[in-house]
Amino acid sequence: MPSKRQRGSSGSGSSATVGTWEFEERGNWSAFDPAANAIVESSFAASAASAESSFVNGRTGKVTKYKYDLQQYQQINQETGYTRTIRRNVAAPAVAVPPAAAPARHHAAAGSPARGMDRIVYTIAALKASSKGLSFKEVTQWVEAKGADIAAGDACCICQCDFENDPAAPDPFIRFGQCLGHHFHLSCVDNTSLFQGGFVKCPVCSTTYGQIQGTQPDGVMTVTRSHARQGSLPGYDKAGMISITYTFGNGMQVEGMPSPGRPYSGTSRIAYLPDNAEGAEIANLLAEAFRRGLVFQVGDSVTNGSKNTTVWNGIHHKTNMHGGSSHYGYPDDTYLSRVKEELAAKGVM
Repeated sequence: MPSKRQRGSSGSGSSATVGTWEFEERGNWSAFDPAANAIVESSFAASAASAESSFVNGRTGKVTKYKYDLQQYQQINQETGYTRTIRRNVAAPAVAVPPAAAPARHHAAAGSPARGMDRIVYTIAALKASSKGLSFKEVTQWVEAKGADIAAGDACCICQCDFENDPAAPDPFIRFGQCLGHHFHLSCVDNTSLFQGGFVKCPVCSTTYGQIQGTQPDGVMTVTRSHARQGSLPGYDKAGMISITYTFGNGMQVEGMPSPGRPYSGTSRIAYLPDNAEGAEIANLLAEAFRRGLVFQVGDSVTNGSKNTTVWNGIHHKTNMHGGSSHYGYPDDTYLSRVKEELAAKGVM
């Protein structure tokens, strides 16, 4: 069994080493699922004394919460108190962040907590790449409208004023790179009310330019699938089920959050989609939104009044399998189309 290292020590002098965690059951060691591994390793690297995670049974929907004692190296089932020994390996590779397209299904190794179900589809962490920092010109690829581009009496789609090129105070008449026939004065669109954080939509046709990057805290999204014989959602009896688990630890707020430098609390959430073509499409769109930091934010909870906590960010999820729309569950005939509209409004489509 690997030794219980001091925090931050990789054994090779590199602080970038990422460990993989295992639990012991009847003399056999099995790997944590990727979401739990990411949470425990993040807590370990931050010298935390403990960590917590949740595991959802894809067949029953039951949620099991675990606490990890990182001083005694134990995993504790918070409902039953059952305790396992855990260990950290630093020789194994880190969990990879997969591409946006859904990879082929694969099964968990024997002995993992996910035994018996068609398990991990992918696990991702939010990325911090975006079009922030680019100029309005770079994002929209605007071109100046001249000559044949401009019809007689053509007016700015924003201010409705006729195009006039005053040499004393030139204000170019432009169109965005992909939008033909939608003309604006440059000053009417190159402003903070339309262009925020490297993202803008054409005011006429809503064509998206650039990419919104949210201020979501660091977290992990794990997507799993189960067969229809293991359970289905009301209204989708012949389809299997996609379960999405989001897990966020506690942290410190950074620039862009409500109170930089102050702590925030994390959360764990589970949501459900039917495992049909549209459900799989939405799962991939949600994964992209998560990469861009758009699914959660730090704020105040309208449910329990907690402040400086991790909350939803305007993309509705079904957090119950049953109960209908009034209980955030199924059946709900229009939910899939509504959530795609919410994703599109954030530039994810």
